[in-house]
Amino acid sequence: MTGFNTTGSTASRDQLCTAFGTKFVGQTWTVRVSFPVYVMAIQSVMGWILFLVFAGWGMFAAPLDWIFQYAGRPKAVITKSEYIDRARGLAMRAKEIKATADLLKKQDREAGRNRHWRSQFRALQRQLLQLEDDEVALDSVFPQVSLWFTTVMFACDWVSAPC
Repeated sequence: MTGFNTTGSTASRDQLCTAFGTKFVGQTWTVRVSFPVYVMAIQSVMGWILFLVFAGWGMFAAPLDWIFQYAGRPKAVITKSEYIDRARGLAMRAKEIKATADLLKKQDREAGRNRHWRSQFRALQRQLLQLEDDEVALDSVFPQVSLWFTTVMFACDWVSAPC
């Protein structure tokens, strides 16, 4: 039986590399490729490596996210009037945070940033993050409200008077 070797000529079976023999001849092939082909090959190798890392991490993290979302789901929804009352409270807190931010801005212009100013600024950041978390929690317990209603309520500032 004959086969095809690297030089393009035919050779007998005992001259080829087989799994049954101990004779091995290593050869190096050189293939010239264009630059776009080279870039595509490098990108595909890097893509597979990233896919292996992130797909494995995602397969581990997705069920955990689903479990945490199920555990943190709202237990009961609230009425529209209770939603409006809570949203009004959030709007009042937002006004207080804005007033504190304006005061800090004024202090920064007058006296500069010192240790007291930085501590007040960090406290303001914590209050703002808590306000955002409370807004997300409020939206999760009353999901029936439309986006338009929420936007109008916060934009028109229903604390003082409706639009």
